Amino acid sequence: MRLLMKRWLCGLSLFSTLALSVPAFADQAHPILTFDAPGAGTDSGQGTFPVALNAFGEVVGWYIDAGNTSHGFARTVDGAFITFDVPGSVSTAAYAINLEGAIVGPYFDGNFVRHGFLRTRDGRITTVDGGPSGRVTVASNINVFGAISGGFADANNVRSCYVRTPHGKLTTFIPPGVAADARLACATFTTDALNDVGAMAGYSVAADRTVHSWIRARDGKFTTLDVAGAGTGPDQGTYAAGINWGGTVPGWLVDSSDVTHGFVRAPDGKITTFDVEGAGTGPGQGTFVATLNLFGAITGWYVDASDVNHAFVRAPNGKITTFDVEGAGTAPGQGTLGGANNDVGEVTGGYFDANGVSHGFLRR
Repeated sequence: MRLLMKRWLCGLSLFSTLALSVPAFADQAHPILTFDAPGAGTDSGQGTFPVALNAFGEVVGWYIDAGNTSHGFARTVDGAFITFDVPGSVSTAAYAINLEGAIVGPYFDGNFVRHGFLRTRDGRITTVDGGPSGRVTVASNINVFGAISGGFADANNVRSCYVRTPHGKLTTFIPPGVAADARLACATFTTDALNDVGAMAGYSVAADRTVHSWIRARDGKFTTLDVAGAGTGPDQGTYAAGINWGGTVPGWLVDSSDVTHGFVRAPDGKITTFDVEGAGTGPGQGTFVATLNLFGAITGWYVDASDVNHAFVRAPNGKITTFDVEGAGTAPGQGTLGGANNDVGEVTGGYFDANGVSHGFLRR
């Protein structure tokens, strides 16, 4: 299940026309539109994977075609699709979009080396690498001003994080307490991990495979974030999932029994943990947080005792609403996953049907 979570939020797998966009079952206040990117495959593990949206309701992500190749897409507010590949790439995925319509994500070149990219609204694409010696780069986030953040590994396999200004200036750093040879020093693979005032939140995997989170202020000052109750074994620990304009940080923790729980950290440092009613209590089950919006509303999904996924929205006052998209499968690994929310309350994500094919949704 954790592999599915990482695939959804991070796109770690290798990775126009009018969308099929039809209403699915939902309550009257929150109708749900479902969609498939043109060219998306229809076999298990293929399909459409939305991961981010902006305040206008433009959705981005990737789709996997019948040949198991990943391509980027953007869905406009009127339901039209723009599909794209970085020139010379063998796999492209979109991770984030800002209000200007600029899109960032990763791509693999012909030698299967990963790079980041920036695509402007007019379709111009620029490669974003973490440095002159960078050999693996991910562009994960872009804020309203066009600043980009992500992670990279250099030619010596030293893992670092970076922030790139709108003018292309790079600042690289390794979060405190992370060994230089750790397998992952910078993970901010959520749509809002770099906020509009330059603060950044993410998590790092240490050499012993424990996970620790951090907040980096615009001036470079770090605050460490380890939530009480997080386990200390491999892949256990604290996973920050973003930071909003006010400095609120959501995320999830994996306890010593490999059960996942949600949390939210207020700007004053107060941490509240939560579990969605119905979340399972076995390994790989529990509550998974995807993003939060300007007002502190959180979206994500929970995995029940049968290993089926269900989406949720948590209001700033703590009230949780759950929902499932009609057509979502009910077998282990299937169901509905809330991938991102915006500042007007829309939620996008995907659902796996009974055949294991992924489809997109937009909850108004």
